[in-house]
Amino acid sequence: MLEKVFKDHVPLDVIQDAMGVMGPWHIVIAIALSLVKFPVAWHQLSIVFLAPPTNFSCISPQSSTNGSMIMKCYVDIGNGTMEKCTSFKYDKRIFRESIITEWDLVCDREQLTNVVQSCTMFGVLMGNFLFSSVADRIGRKKPLMIAIALQSITGVISAYVAWYELFLLFKFISAIATGGTMLVSFVLLMEIVGIEWRSAMSVLFHVPFIIGHITTPLVAYLTHTWQKFQMAISIPAIFLLSYYWIIPESPRWLFAIGRPAEAEIILIKAARRNKIPLENNV
Repeated sequence: MLEKVFKDHVPLDVIQDAMGVMGPWHIVIAIALSLVKFPVAWHQLSIVFLAPPTNFSCISPQSSTNGSMIMKCYVDIGNGTMEKCTSFKYDKRIFRESIITEWDLVCDREQLTNVVQSCTMFGVLMGNFLFSSVADRIGRKKPLMIAIALQSITGVISAYVAWYELFLLFKFISAIATGGTMLVSFVLLMEIVGIEWRSAMSVLFHVPFIIGHITTPLVAYLTHTWQKFQMAISIPAIFLLSYYWIIPESPRWLFAIGRPAEAEIILIKAARRNKIPLENNV
């Protein structure tokens, strides 16, 4: 069987001949893996609707008088004395609640909204490095499942935290998981499809990512508050955990680490689904 063929080396053409170049088995897996890009796109673009531009005004403090000049961030209470505004009124005609209104991220705290996006993108970068190492050690499937679960759980938790610092922490962890799903799902797809299909699939794989960006405003429009929006972009990933029973481990990775017997089982299933005679796998 295949274990004898791959005892000393792993010829790529033989692996591909065993499971086919592109068939129903490949298509199901390719579609499933590409759906991972929807929550990835939502999380990457989420800051636009978590912290949208918001008009605000200062609520006059008790120490002000009728003649006080009230500005956005300070109040002139007379005699050249400026008092920092500590309470704000927000325009909620478009977005009822955002992280800006939740934690008063205006005036001298305005840059904290940029910190959220910076941490998100840095987390995605860290996720790529971290999960690339993990995927080489324990396989492609397990890290993908871990990343999907982590992305969903931390995304949901971040919608319920009471402090900005905790929100930032869970968004960062979620971003690490997002980077992991991006990388591992792409690697797994490229290791399964035939070489001649890799260029086309690498393009088609990102179509849901584009659609995810397009649909993000719709999700924000339907939710109105940042908590509901954060929940809406995080919960769908829970259903992707069903991939544990759908997505196989990469046969190429199994062969590379010396586990041909497990790879053979996957290739035989692929051959049957793609209607390739099993004699080709001997």
